[in-house]
Amino acid sequence: MLPGSTDKTVFIYTQRILDAMSSVSQDLGGLLEEVDKLPDATIRRYPDGSLQLEGEEAIQAFERIGGERLRRHDEQLLYEQEDYGKARPLLGGVRYSSLKAYAGARYVIWDWGEHVKRWDRERLCVTTERDIPALEECPIDDLTVSVGFKRRVREAKRQQFGREIAAWCDSVRIRGVFDEGPVAWPRAEIEMFRTLARFRIDSHLSGQNTINWLILRLLDHCTDNPISTICFTKQPFVNATFEEYYGLANDDLIMLHPSDAADDTSDQAQTSFCHRVQSPGVSQKPSHVPSSAEPFPGLTAEHFGVLVTKPCSSDSLLLTIYFERLPNRQQRKSFEKSVHEWASIGMSGGYGAGFHYTAALEYVEESDSARLFCDVGSADLTLALNVLANMLDSWCVEGMAIEALVVGEGGPP
Repeated sequence: MLPGSTDKTVFIYTQRILDAMSSVSQDLGGLLEEVDKLPDATIRRYPDGSLQLEGEEAIQAFERIGGERLRRHDEQLLYEQEDYGKARPLLGGVRYSSLKAYAGARYVIWDWGEHVKRWDRERLCVTTERDIPALEECPIDDLTVSVGFKRRVREAKRQQFGREIAAWCDSVRIRGVFDEGPVAWPRAEIEMFRTLARFRIDSHLSGQNTINWLILRLLDHCTDNPISTICFTKQPFVNATFEEYYGLANDDLIMLHPSDAADDTSDQAQTSFCHRVQSPGVSQKPSHVPSSAEPFPGLTAEHFGVLVTKPCSSDSLLLTIYFERLPNRQQRKSFEKSVHEWASIGMSGGYGAGFHYTAALEYVEESDSARLFCDVGSADLTLALNVLANMLDSWCVEGMAIEALVVGEGGPP
């Protein structure tokens, strides 16, 4: 049992972590044969190869050998990192409770890989109404599933996410998982906001294992597009800032209608997979990036555009970062730290020569932007901007969305 829990505990191991266990000379086949002989053991395999283990004695036996070896291997990899203090483990767990409509149980899904480093404290947040009793119970014949992403979901990722949800629905529409019973997708649509996806399913004829299979599929998606939370509740969070954080209050809405396109990977299917509609009472956010801005020669970033407006002078440089929405207080601390580190490197001559000065960073609410005035002197401007773009790219991975970095000319007022 998990500490403080009276429900049974079930461990699930993704195929990725099973492969990692095998790589550290673990005879998983032999271990599972021994575990299966225990009187309380129940072993199941999901369609993707993930292993589900039930029974307290069985879990302890498997963890004592397979789990401990992998943890020691993970710790050794951490020690080998050059910057040990900032190193993140490859091993992480997802903990959640079963839906109230099903038998009470606590689940732990163990996963392994580089994507785990992007989880908060090596954990991905999965929430059911059993986890937060104050929330209104969500009927399983109209179960709301909300998926929060760490950064804005672009077109290609929307397409991929829609196809994966449609594929899951198709895999469980007849018998569910382990013949628990079917799950229906009556509306066959997904609401996608800036960093949130939301859809509804009917699982009243099915069971918790089929819901676990959905979470496993979402974990697979997480390897490419970082997910911060998965909720099976009417209200994703009690926190009043949820709508502001996920862009529900001031963003246009994308409706995905996967239907028959789920298994079609042709270019035509992908480009016609979804359409955009306006949310009721919500206006589409205009872009404040100058229309005259052009791509900066030789500079690119993964999550935003690097642009330049002319004229542009090294001794009176204006750097403007346009956000898709202004960062909140906590996000600003992280952002300001990145910009300060970049400027400190410049002032100490890290880009070939020392900056002459940098003014204080300031935010402009009217244009959802932040700007920085600086005189880079004879420093290598392309090198300096490339470092800044890389820093901001890393910051985007942590969950903030930047529309563009624009390089222009200007000076402090």
